[in-house]
This record gives sequence, structure tokens and C-alpha cells, in this order.
Amino acid sequence: LLALRENRNRFCSFMDHLPMPAWIKQADGRYVWGNRRFLEIHRLPEAQLAGKTDFDLFPGDVAKLLQEHD
Repeated sequence: LLALRENRNRFCSFMDHLPMPAWIKQADGRYVWGNRRFLEIHRLPEAQLAGKTDFDLFPGDVAKLLQEHD
């Protein structure tokens, strides 16, 4: 369990230093995680991302476009 936690922390640290947005979604399209840049661009606190869909976070036309390119 400790090794898994350390790997997750290493991954999150690496991804948070990317200059571009990055995110992870479940197969059903719900967000699991977004890096610091993703959260900054979309002005979201981290706590508001998990479990949301594109339609929860973005205007309908933007959400539809995102889903077409997933």
C-alpha cells in the first residue's frame, strides 16, 4: 500500500509540472483527476473535479465537442 501511494504521489508531482493540461477520466467519461494546469485553466478547485462529466463542467457545445474527441 505504501509503494502504491508513493507511485501515485510521484505520478501526480510529475504531471503537475507539465506546462499543458492533463486529466484522467473513467471509461464512463467521469473525471478522476486533473493536473494543476487543467484546474487553473478551467478555474476549478480539485475537490470539484472528481466524478464530474464534461456536461457538468462546461457549456453544452464545449462538452459535446470534448466527448466527440475522447
